[in-house]
Amino acid sequence: MIIYNVTICVDKEVEYEWAEWMRSKHIIEVMQTNCFVKYQFGRIISHKEQDTTSYTVAYFCENMKKLHEYQAMFANKLQKDHQQNFENKTHAFRTLIEVIKEH
Repeated sequence: MIIYNVTICVDKEVEYEWAEWMRSKHIIEVMQTNCFVKYQFGRIISHKEQDTTSYTVAYFCENMKKLHEYQAMFANKLQKDHQQNFENKTHAFRTLIEVIKEH
């Protein structure tokens, strides 16, 4: 299992609008690519900054082939849509996690 984890720092002035957009549009569109089997959407509570709130979306895919499919066919369009809607109001970074063992 591979986790494609996206961490997003969101300006507090657009936080509610952004979170609603993520739940009602963006995450749904990512899942509709059929590259991921599930996701988790959460707020980071261990690190707080005055003007931003950090969130994470962990998308779970079965293997690297599926992740590469997502990156090649869908990622650019979906990321551009995010940038156009929340330009200069968010900052994101992505990490890949290989699940070694699940319990």
